[in-house]
Amino acid sequence: MSTNRKEDEVYLAPTLILDFESPSIQDVLPDLKVAGDIKAQRIAAYLYVRDRILLGYNRGSDSISASQVLKDGIGHCNTKSTLLGALLRGLAVPCRFHFFRIDKKVQQGIFPRHIYEHHIKNGVLHAWVEAFTGDRWAILEGVIVDQKYLNSACRLFPQDKKSVGWGISCPDISTVNTDWDGEGDTFIQKDSIVKDLGVFDTPDDYYTKYGDNLAGMNSIKRFAYRHIISRILTRRAEKFRQGEMPQYRN
Repeated sequence: MSTNRKEDEVYLAPTLILDFESPSIQDVLPDLKVAGDIKAQRIAAYLYVRDRILLGYNRGSDSISASQVLKDGIGHCNTKSTLLGALLRGLAVPCRFHFFRIDKKVQQGIFPRHIYEHHIKNGVLHAWVEAFTGDRWAILEGVIVDQKYLNSACRLFPQDKKSVGWGISCPDISTVNTDWDGEGDTFIQKDSIVKDLGVFDTPDDYYTKYGDNLAGMNSIKRFAYRHIISRILTRRAEKFRQGEMPQYRN
């Protein structure tokens, strides 16, 4: 399997969202390149986004640029995939984006009960990036949850097997492994996917055509999400990372 030159150009080009030519992302790339060959660089990019960009909720929409995600230092499925895609393209690794709708149960716990039950529609927008390894497209969904957060989940739910909630959906949390070998797939939420929305060359293509997570919200709800709700969610995710269990009723 291979991509042709035209496809390479599509899967390697910068965009408004995948702005890997920005100074801040250019500053990161040299540290990834010293990891070794291109396979090692792919892995380095993946681990950088997984563990340096903590699971959290950006104040902007899902369609913020990769450089903004880097600046925020936090992200979730859609925004962390954006940054990973930008880094991969900056390393000359072709990548594309796959969008879905996912069961809102994945967000249970992170969202306070009232918001979860009354303001979150089922079929939450979800995306992962797929990197071309030379032989296949590798699915990199596992980048969403940082290792410290995942370790905390394993400690907080030691008796659980199947886990759905707190940003995780997997058949056995005790055995889940989101490390990447540079070739295969990684997953952390795919068991809760309810609808496949298709593969897109860039996140820009999807958001331009269908809108982002704030599409359809009125100005009041947009303001509330950006300035209040996103901060609440990020604080709750951080408490969970530190081994605390935020009360779901709050």
